Amino acid sequence: MEKKFYMDWDNEILQEEFINNILADEDLAKIRSLVIGRWGECWDEESCQLIIDMFVEHAERFAHLESLFVGDMESEECEISWIKQGDYSRLYAALPNLKKLTIKGAQGLELGEIAHDKLEHLEIISGGTPCGVFASLQNAHLPALKTLIVYIGIENYGFDASIDIVMKLASKSLFPSLMHLGLMNSEEQNEITRRVLESDILPQLEVLALSCGTLTNEGAEYLLKHADRLSHLKLLDLHHHYMTEDMQKKLQKTLTCTLELSEALTSEVYDDEVYMHAMFTE
Repeated sequence: MEKKFYMDWDNEILQEEFINNILADEDLAKIRSLVIGRWGECWDEESCQLIIDMFVEHAERFAHLESLFVGDMESEECEISWIKQGDYSRLYAALPNLKKLTIKGAQGLELGEIAHDKLEHLEIISGGTPCGVFASLQNAHLPALKTLIVYIGIENYGFDASIDIVMKLASKSLFPSLMHLGLMNSEEQNEITRRVLESDILPQLEVLALSCGTLTNEGAEYLLKHADRLSHLKLLDLHHHYMTEDMQKKLQKTLTCTLELSEALTSEVYDDEVYMHAMFTE
């Protein structure tokens, strides 16, 4: 059973009452997938720390959870870069049966020391993922992890790592069970593409997502050059890109894996400057 808890615009309550409503929900023991939406003025002074602490302080009530999504909001509710997140350091031990964790927003986000034997899916959706999050991921102990998706974002909205740091995630020794890797939503999508093609994790992947960023014909040329390294993939997801129609046809003709090429965009030029944008920023 999945259930979403969120604060209605027409019924603003204190976050403490919001938490009490979750704890008092008659279906709580049946919920396997729990989604947290807007928890108040999450763009202002209210982070989700009290909600994270709820899972820790009432761990016995949530030990059965298999999926958790914190921050499921549309932009009309709160822009992604405004969402005030929290410290998840104590969450992993509190939810021993968790298989999927999705976190949206990265302002104030701390993953801490990540260790979980059953977590299979970890997804960070952000307009700008900070260096500290990458550091936690690089030191994670997640032997069962099959899917890792990181929306990298841009400097103006919180991304302060280097591509060298980002690419440390593409390591088979770090994630021996990984089958789906998404390094997405970046202004450096071409360089990320080049580096992934040289990584030692690529042969074990079934799905590779390099989407939602500013991938151009330059990045596509790397894909064509290393087409043999991609033949084992079930899906190469490149949606939201800046490749020309001719280049898309070349990819479709050359690569044997399934391709996702939707949302083709065209760069804009102002005062001789070329502008492209990642999908999620502000």
